[in-house]
Amino acid sequence: MLLLASATLPSAPVARAQTVSGTFGVSVTNASGSSSYSVQYSYPREVVAGQILRITVVLYVNQLTGLKLYASAYNLSALIGLNSSGFIGTGSVGYWPPSTFLGASGDLYPGSHWGPKVINVTVGTPPSSGSNFTAGFVSIGLVTKVSTFEAVGAPAVQESGSKIVGPVTIVGSASSLNLLQLALPAVLVAAVLFGAAYWFGIRGRRRRMPEASGP
Repeated sequence: MLLLASATLPSAPVARAQTVSGTFGVSVTNASGSSSYSVQYSYPREVVAGQILRITVVLYVNQLTGLKLYASAYNLSALIGLNSSGFIGTGSVGYWPPSTFLGASGDLYPGSHWGPKVINVTVGTPPSSGSNFTAGFVSIGLVTKVSTFEAVGAPAVQESGSKIVGPVTIVGSASSLNLLQLALPAVLVAAVLFGAAYWFGIRGRRRRMPEASGP
């Protein structure tokens, strides 16, 4: 079956109070008809390496035409990539029941929405770049299963689309984190040794201190 999919350009990301937000559309056309979805998103502009980036999302089913009835399953995923190359974090949230049937509580008909929900992405540590800040981006993907008027038992139509929605800055790198990890044990050991030397020094001086003689 021939599947044609396209994603409309997102609205310009808005960066206010260190937050990036916007909406992008996904359109899919296949033999069963056409589908139109919108995904609204919002996330912090900066995230510390090793911490969790929380991306708030809302899925809207705008229109289903032809034989398409409703979205019976759907998943929103996020990927954090580096402008240099590679990616350092993924996460997802969705409604994906083991079987789909008419009247399920999670069915999304045209005009309905799902969310807000949160995608939790654990951010990895970027490679050393000589800076404590690494430029990256956030990509959000949508996958749905759409039930149709077709014969009973026919598999739901799976549809998908994705978009790079905006920038993100990762604070911390392999070099800075490794130095901290190496320095911390050394500081703790030095503190213990200093404390022990101080304690035994005090006790030694007390032992050597002569007792006062009587009159």
